[in-house]
Amino acid sequence: PVGYASTEAYSSSNLIWNPYPSGIDWNLANRSLFADNFAYVYDRVSTESGVTEGYKPVDGGTAEAYIAANQGFFVLKNEAGNGTFTFTNAMRAHGGSFTKSNPESEALVLRLDKDNYFDVTTIRVREETEFSRDRSDALKFFSYSSEVPQLYTQADDNISLAINSVPQISEDTEFTLGLRAPASGQYTLSISELSGMFLSGPVFLRDLLSGAEQNLQQNPEYSFQAQEGTDQERFIITFAQATHVPVTGESLVNIYTWEQTLYVNFSEEGANRLLQLYDLGGRLVFSQTLDQGLSHALQMKLEQGMYLVRIQSPKGVTTQRVFVR
Repeated sequence: PVGYASTEAYSSSNLIWNPYPSGIDWNLANRSLFADNFAYVYDRVSTESGVTEGYKPVDGGTAEAYIAANQGFFVLKNEAGNGTFTFTNAMRAHGGSFTKSNPESEALVLRLDKDNYFDVTTIRVREETEFSRDRSDALKFFSYSSEVPQLYTQADDNISLAINSVPQISEDTEFTLGLRAPASGQYTLSISELSGMFLSGPVFLRDLLSGAEQNLQQNPEYSFQAQEGTDQERFIITFAQATHVPVTGESLVNIYTWEQTLYVNFSEEGANRLLQLYDLGGRLVFSQTLDQGLSHALQMKLEQGMYLVRIQSPKGVTTQRVFVR
């Protein structure tokens, strides 16, 4: 039996396993009980370029989606209540002894590296999909390892995805990248795979924290500093160079410094505003949740130099550079 708990993204995950001494093809399974086409298999892979550990989505929407003999995996129950999933002999695939999915033909695979560990996330073009989460999107299940960095994209309905399927891309298309940093230090974002229409034009990575923008087609690796923790909205992937840095979040905010005081003035009242100050190396040097109010004066004890102010609120994220004397 498989059960549905609630609309919470991960609460309706069910652990099942291949009962056969041979592999199965998830493409041949009746997946109507499930919220998407994927089987989520926990795996640790060592390659010449590094180690990754986490949940690998096996896409039942494609042929030869093999799951190994006696392998356990998670599925996500849909909202139709409880039900019973049945393994059948028709699913058995005697030629598929290893867990794998076929390569994508229209995809951009991005990779995040920290030391000898890495993670990947996929953006792909599929007909009859949506920019919000649908059956062709794989939910991001996070690794149990405390050493592996985590990378994912955000669907239009703010669901974190390991595989993000969209109907098309254009110069106006943007994807928000989220990351989990297991430790503070230097990280590298790069293109791992590129195919189909993603080959026909530039792929720009925009760092909303530093303001940097890089064409990954021309310069495929972007190194940056990150603090330990989760950042849902630091990076944007787009396919056209910005003519200006877009203003998001608190659009009418005045930020400036005088000596060692940071002044922040909003145009309207608001709550749950988190102010963070970073040096240009990406290190967090100050953090404070702002009280309700329009005007704030915050005392600093910083070396002279340029800093980046980041304000996160229910409206989004606003960034601005300031010089501290």
